[in-house]
Amino acid sequence: MAEKALCKLLLVGDSGVGKSSILIRYTDDTFTEKYTGTIGVDFKLKKIFRKGQEINLQLWDTAGQERFKSLVRSFYKGANGVVVVFDIGSRSSFEALRRWMSEIQGNCDEIPRILVGNKVDGPRSVTKAEAQEIASKYGLQYIETSAKTNVGIDETFDKLTDQIMVRRNPRSPKKDVINPKKPKKNKRQRADGKPSKSKCSLN
Repeated sequence: MAEKALCKLLLVGDSGVGKSSILIRYTDDTFTEKYTGTIGVDFKLKKIFRKGQEINLQLWDTAGQERFKSLVRSFYKGANGVVVVFDIGSRSSFEALRRWMSEIQGNCDEIPRILVGNKVDGPRSVTKAEAQEIASKYGLQYIETSAKTNVGIDETFDKLTDQIMVRRNPRSPKKDVINPKKPKKNKRQRADGKPSKSKCSLN
């Protein structure tokens, strides 16, 4: 049986984009219209199974307000993946994505990230093409979600977790696929016994 895995995931983005609602929908399968801004960070656990492996997710919901910026930075340490959230009905939260990307890059290594356009059930101020363009710029997958109607929530975390696990367990390179039984050629020898300086053949 495969060993259990542990993944630490962060949700980041401007205040009010729905990070807490996404987290609660994912872990508790509930939604409320009442919104209370996260103070600092919130934390939840969820156990999932992906491709026959049990994975325990540590999910950290971070505050988007500027006054919590220094506190939130400390939670990047040890993170395995980041969910970057904006509100498709809020142009300002979309324009803030460059700042969030810069902050992620400045606080942790090139870890897996996924871009989420939340509140797809509401009015739209950011087109899907615009969101896909910025996702492509940063090499991210893009998913549109609704915590209210439970659209794209599980998919978001499944895709990010899969990215993390692929990175942790890369397939071993198949060094002998082309000619598995072909022995290595000895270096060519000149008449005087010294190695030839001619280039190796690709055949």
